[in-house]
Amino acid sequence: GGRRDLASYAEPATGLRSGSGSSPMRLARGHSSVSDAPDSPGVFGGSGGLLHDKAFGSETSQADLLPPTEAPERVLRTALATMVTANNAGRKEIDWQGQYEALNDVRRLVKYNSDLVKASLHEVIVAAAPALDALRSTTVKNTMILLQEMFAALGRALDRELEEVVPVLLKRAAEVSTAGRENFLTAEADRTLGEMCRNVSEVRAISALVANATHKAPMLRAKVASNLDTILEGGVSTALQGNWACLEKVVRAGAGFLNEAALETRTYGKRIVWNLKQGIGRGEFERLVSVLPPASQQKMTDVLEGMNGPPPPPGRAAAVAPGASRSGGRAGASPMR
Repeated sequence: GGRRDLASYAEPATGLRSGSGSSPMRLARGHSSVSDAPDSPGVFGGSGGLLHDKAFGSETSQADLLPPTEAPERVLRTALATMVTANNAGRKEIDWQGQYEALNDVRRLVKYNSDLVKASLHEVIVAAAPALDALRSTTVKNTMILLQEMFAALGRALDRELEEVVPVLLKRAAEVSTAGRENFLTAEADRTLGEMCRNVSEVRAISALVANATHKAPMLRAKVASNLDTILEGGVSTALQGNWACLEKVVRAGAGFLNEAALETRTYGKRIVWNLKQGIGRGEFERLVSVLPPASQQKMTDVLEGMNGPPPPPGRAAAVAPGASRSGGRAGASPMR
């Protein structure tokens, strides 16, 4: 379908979310409601930081409990209106529970009415993406899970939407606490990026990632390198081999990673250039490297001459949903910590 103006969804939502007698995504029995006060208990990093609530329970465990709806079109309209209203609300006015339930309603539609979601894909992404920057950690996590399910169900239909979500996901994946440790949202962001790498087109995923390869944050650059490695470690596809512009982006990014101060990022850089060389052949690789500045060409030549194969990948946290075949995050004693 055509792209619609999201302002048309910003009317006050009325009626029931589920199209039945009560919303099936109301809080589980025995759970308390969530305060809308931005300075309620459970703040990471003090007042005004990321709010963490346990009131909504486990988003992942609810995945199989999301029932279908009898009125999917109305549920989609209401969910979009609720999310747009939340995006435009102030911290003290936002309906956190309504926003959370709207995200769950879209998850239901992805599961049971994926064609409907696909027809309004851009509107859904534009309405949901701001929740990745929400103050409530439960809202952020649920948004990431929604994106994981969308990548798995809709695949390459999301190619055109990557620029909307990848920068924010990388930022979330690169966040560390004041103690220098990653938090549970970084692991969720890693899983979401892993789902993206496996399900959208290679060229679009690479383009969205390398657009952030020179970001000022070293940890974010490491996440870009990790996910590029995830894509290339399985081989260079025919589609990628035929896209010289994309290959040039990869080799430029790889050359940059080889000069990083962080051992982890340099290791990913070595793996990227090795796998790229093996995937396209020596002649094409040398022609590709010729676009680099002389100093970068020499650095890459020196690095590759000292390698008999790709180095082992740095420790990774699972960057995919449970049961998936790949991981692309970080775990263990990362040298970047």
